[in-house]
Amino acid sequence: MAIEQPQEFLVQPVDASWLQCNIECQEACPVGTNCRGYLNLAAEGRFEEGYILSRDPNPVAAMCSYVCSAPCERACRRGDIDRPLAIRAMKRFLVEWHEASGIPDVMPPITPRAERVAVVGAGAMGGAWAGRLAAAGVDVVVIDVSGETVEAIRSGGLTVATAAESEVRASVAATTDARDLGPRDVVFIFVKGPHTRSAAERLGAIVGSGSVVVSLQNGWGNADVIAEHVAAERIVVGVTYEGATIVEPGRINNPGHGPTFLGPYLEGASLTGSETVAELMRQGGFECHVSEQVRTDIWRKLIHNASCLAVAALTDLRTSELVEPGDVADLLDALAAEAVSVAQAAGYPIELAERLDRIHAVLGSSGMGIASMLADAHAHRRTEIDTINGAVVRAAAEFDVPVPLNEAMVSLIHGLERAWQRAE
Repeated sequence: MAIEQPQEFLVQPVDASWLQCNIECQEACPVGTNCRGYLNLAAEGRFEEGYILSRDPNPVAAMCSYVCSAPCERACRRGDIDRPLAIRAMKRFLVEWHEASGIPDVMPPITPRAERVAVVGAGAMGGAWAGRLAAAGVDVVVIDVSGETVEAIRSGGLTVATAAESEVRASVAATTDARDLGPRDVVFIFVKGPHTRSAAERLGAIVGSGSVVVSLQNGWGNADVIAEHVAAERIVVGVTYEGATIVEPGRINNPGHGPTFLGPYLEGASLTGSETVAELMRQGGFECHVSEQVRTDIWRKLIHNASCLAVAALTDLRTSELVEPGDVADLLDALAAEAVSVAQAAGYPIELAERLDRIHAVLGSSGMGIASMLADAHAHRRTEIDTINGAVVRAAAEFDVPVPLNEAMVSLIHGLERAWQRAE
């Protein structure tokens, strides 16, 4: 009697985020209509909103509701259980409801298809990116947890001052809830480090099979968190030397300009996604470079930030004051030296002299600017210390490099954050 050999199967765990990233009905639609979104809106009785969403990528949605061959229904996973949802019939209902309602039908202007972009986090950097890209004609939506910020952007758009007497203004869509937006071609993550995990957990609705997710956040480790929720090959990482501050919700000051370096999160991966993002950013007027050595570029910026951000938060000194000759400038140099030693141990070709020259030049030319961690300190917000000096400390432990000053910065900022909690 023959005994069959046991068979082995590769099993991939499927969770909610995987399902959201693989919406087969929407992927089957030739124009990517968010059928899941307008079905949900119709179920809630929000028929006009459902009609507008069904028409969003398709100016002949009314015609398609009668003659489309409905590939979305053939792809509908409900058919695996009993029968597919009647997606085309629901679109036809929404069209007929709109026609009977008498609501004026204001058609959006038809423009050539281009990347559909989402910016997650409407702080200084996210606002600058969204405003400049939208002003250049890119389809942008901003997603932020602050209802006040979202309402300001919805009602007044975004204004970005890019120089002393120059600014760009743009109308930008904004929302606190991304569930009905559908996949975007490019998703920029601009939340601060402490909020990366919560933002990544909510990416499923806007990340599709062809999406590129971009992290230009400060520090080291944010992309690792994003990769827990998004396929690693879709992630682009980088570093930017643009500088921005919030004047008020909807108004950003972005007078400081510098290069942005991008590359794939996976070492040795294709540069195609990075090139797509770089070309998009250039359309918005950003200087952008694609680099196969992007991790080295990120470490260069990490060393810069580790040298000065925590010191600024602890001393209340402005950027140029940090490098005035004296003990504070000496502390910055020592912090940078520790971080460079860690980077070199990790195999990154970074020289201390170059970093010190660059740090002093950048800070010395920045006037009375307020460093980002100092702004967090003023507002009693949780800082990015764990992805900046904390990242240096974690890497140092891996390579057995002593970094007592960086360890002290982490402890002191954590103590400061505890004091804020007590005061509140």
